[in-house]
Amino acid sequence: MRVTAAVADPVLESVDLAAWRTLSEAIREYSADVVILVARKMPRLLDALDLDFGADAILISDQAIPFARRELEGRRVAIVDDIWNVGTTMKHAFRRVESARPKTIRMFALGAKETASALQAGVNLAIRSSLGSDRYRAMVESIPSLVRRVPKPYDADFPIVTCVLKTPFSSWQDCLYWLESRFGVHVHRTSDETQLRTGYTRATVTLGSESGWTLKGRLYFDLRQGSCNVVPMALASCLPQSPDYPVESLSAAVFAELCRQLSGDLKNSDPYDARDGVARAVTFCDSLLFADAILESLDGLIERATLAPFSLEDFSRQFGPSAAGACTPLLQSEVPRLTREVLRDYTKSRNVAKPTRSSLLKEEIIVARARQMLVDGRSPALAMEALFQDLGAAVGAEDPAGYQLTAPFTREQIDANPYWRLRVGLTYRDLVSLFERYLTPRWSELRAPQLVVSDLLDSFVDSGAVVPTISFVDDSMVRVYRKGESNPRWSEEIDRVRLGLRSLRSEDRALLRKRGGRTRVSKICAILAYSGELATSLQVGSLERGTVAMLAESVVEQEGGEITRLMRDFGFLDEALNDGAV
Repeated sequence: MRVTAAVADPVLESVDLAAWRTLSEAIREYSADVVILVARKMPRLLDALDLDFGADAILISDQAIPFARRELEGRRVAIVDDIWNVGTTMKHAFRRVESARPKTIRMFALGAKETASALQAGVNLAIRSSLGSDRYRAMVESIPSLVRRVPKPYDADFPIVTCVLKTPFSSWQDCLYWLESRFGVHVHRTSDETQLRTGYTRATVTLGSESGWTLKGRLYFDLRQGSCNVVPMALASCLPQSPDYPVESLSAAVFAELCRQLSGDLKNSDPYDARDGVARAVTFCDSLLFADAILESLDGLIERATLAPFSLEDFSRQFGPSAAGACTPLLQSEVPRLTREVLRDYTKSRNVAKPTRSSLLKEEIIVARARQMLVDGRSPALAMEALFQDLGAAVGAEDPAGYQLTAPFTREQIDANPYWRLRVGLTYRDLVSLFERYLTPRWSELRAPQLVVSDLLDSFVDSGAVVPTISFVDDSMVRVYRKGESNPRWSEEIDRVRLGLRSLRSEDRALLRKRGGRTRVSKICAILAYSGELATSLQVGSLERGTVAMLAESVVEQEGGEITRLMRDFGFLDEALNDGAV
C-alpha cells in the first residue's frame, strides 16, 4: 500500500528524507532479491515514506524468516533497519537468514548511534557519521509519528481486514459518536492532532472476554479514502504448540499450512527459535478465529471492502510469499461461519491452565516505583511508563552489559546470546494483577483496572513505548510486553508546558504558588499557546473554564482536559513551579 499525504505534513517535514533516499539507492544498487525489514516498525516505515528497495525485490518482515526459507536459499538478501544501536536485532536476523543458505547477505541501516561498531559488523550506513546521543534520541522519537501516518497497526501479528465506512459516515466525529454510543467506556482513542489533520485516526474497542481470553478490535481509519483497516485481536493467556482449532474453521486450515512452511525451521537446534514461528502462527490464527464475530459487532459503521477474510498483502509481509500463495486457495473456498457456542466451547477447552504470569513481578527493581505511584494515587499512565522504564533498565535494553536479572535468563546466558534479553517482558496477566491490587478508587471507579491496562497498552504500543513479543514461561509460549525505544507521546506535550512554566521569573512562580488557582496557570499556558513562544499542540478552550489551555482528546488518558489538572494528576505542577527549577 502506498501512502501519500494530501495536506501539509509536519511529520514528514522533520524527517531526513535525503538519508532515506540514500539508503534506498544503496539497497537497489545491491540488487537484493529479498529485503528483510527488521523490527515491527520497518514495514510501516516502508509504507509511510514510500520507499523503493527495488521493483522485483521480495519484501518481508524479519518475523517471516522461519516461514520463508525457500525464498532465502541461494538469493541476495538485504537486512534493513532504521537505526543501529547495539545491533542485537540485526545480528539475530543475520544468523537466522544465514541458516537458510542464501547466496549473499548484506546489512543496511539509516544511521548508527556510534558508527564504529556498525561498520565493524559490516553494516552499510546512509549517514556515515555517528549520530550521537541527542540526534539518535531525536530520530528514535520521530519514528512513531511516521508510523502513525499509516492506517495499520505498529505490531504486525494479527489479521488485517480491509473495510469501508458505511453511508453516511465520513468524519471522525460521526465515527467516534457511533462507537461510543454502541460500546461506551470500552472505546479507547489513540489519535493525535497530526493524525486528525491528515485524515488518519485510530480507536480500540475492548469487546470483553471469553473464558479468560481478551477480545478487542483495533480500527485504523483513513477518512480521506472512506476506509478502515480492522484488526481483530483474540488474546489468550498462553499459546499452545498444537492448538486444536475447530476442524471446519479457516484458522485450522491456515495454521496447518503455516506449520508446513515452518517444517524446515522446526529442526533448528535452538529451542526458542524452533517454537517462535509456531507462536507467531498461533497468535495470528487465534485472532482469525474471532474475526467474523468482532466484525459483526461493528456492523452499522463498516463493512468488508472485499470477500477476502484478511489482507494477503500484509499476510505476505508477515509470513512470506510462499505462505501467502499456499493460503490463497483456502481464502477462495467457502468456510462455514462459526457460531458463538463453538467459539465459547473452544476457548474453554484452551484455557484449562491458569493465566500465565512471569516471575518479573517479584523483582523490586522493576515494580517498586510503579507500585508506589499507584498506591499514591498518581496517574496510571505515569505508573505504566515507570514500570516499563525500569523493566528496560533491568534487562539492559540499551546495552546488554546492563542486564541485572537471574531469571528467565542468567547473565551468562545473555552474554552468550544478547538477543534473548529482548524477549523478557511482562504478561498481560502480570499488568492486570499489579493494577488490580494497587490502583486507588480514584482511578478504578472511573474505569475497571482491566480496561485501564488494555487502553494504556494500546497507547504505548502505538507510540513505540512498548513492544509486544513472544516469550516462554516454563513450557508455555506467551505474549509479553517489553520497553520500546520511544517514550509515551503524552509526555512531549507536558514537557513543553513545563518548559514554559519554568521560563517564568521566580517571583511569578512564587506568586502563583501563594495565591494558588490552577486556572491562573492554565491561562498563562493559553497565552503561551497563542504567542508562538512555545512549540505546542495545545488547544485553547473557551467553553470549559474561560480561556484556558486544553490538551486534545486522547493525548493523555481517555479524554482531553485542562492542562494544569492533568499536570497536577501527573505530579508535575508543583515541580514546575518550584523555585530554582531547571
